[in-house]
Amino acid sequence: MSENLFGNIVYQKIKSAILNEMYEPNQILNERKLAEEFQISRTPVREALKILEGEGWVKIIPWKGAIVNQITQKEIDEIFQIRLIIEPAIIELLQNKIDYKKRIYLDRLYENQKKAESKKEFILADRVFHMTFVEWTENLQLIEMVKDLNDRIYMVGHKAINSKDSKREKESLEEHYKIIQALKNNDIMLAKNFMIAHIIETKNNINQIIE
Repeated sequence: MSENLFGNIVYQKIKSAILNEMYEPNQILNERKLAEEFQISRTPVREALKILEGEGWVKIIPWKGAIVNQITQKEIDEIFQIRLIIEPAIIELLQNKIDYKKRIYLDRLYENQKKAESKKEFILADRVFHMTFVEWTENLQLIEMVKDLNDRIYMVGHKAINSKDSKREKESLEEHYKIIQALKNNDIMLAKNFMIAHIIETKNNINQIIE
């Protein structure tokens, strides 16, 4: 197996651990220890960390390692500003696109999230829920743009759902149900308003957690 392939695998594993907060903010990731953990040479690890630094997930400190970056309040605010612009617009692009098969699929999305047996499963189902609407627009440029943002949206959403004593899981599911019902009825304006309310509620919840 080539070092490039090893590097990509290591990159994906480290990134996943950061997104799921298995590696916590400000934690130092030691190149040698990571190489031992993944049972590979240090070169693929070094390359993976460089990519992650370029994407803003870590900061490499010479002779020390890579420090996991902490998402800032400014970044959270910016993410939600973008979501409030993009996601309601995505709903608008679904006008006259919700056919019988999509209605059935919407019900399946809801049931899958409702049946989630862990917070991780719930968060992944939430990610699929939001990404489905983007894919249904069939706008390839928009899909790629949202994919680039999706990891940070996922990480922020993870904080909302995964916080101790959080009721956000139940609330989020109820909000998704409203969006789904509006879309099934082809009431795009109502679905758009429900999406805006959903994003605002998520942001408010995260702000409470951070405070």
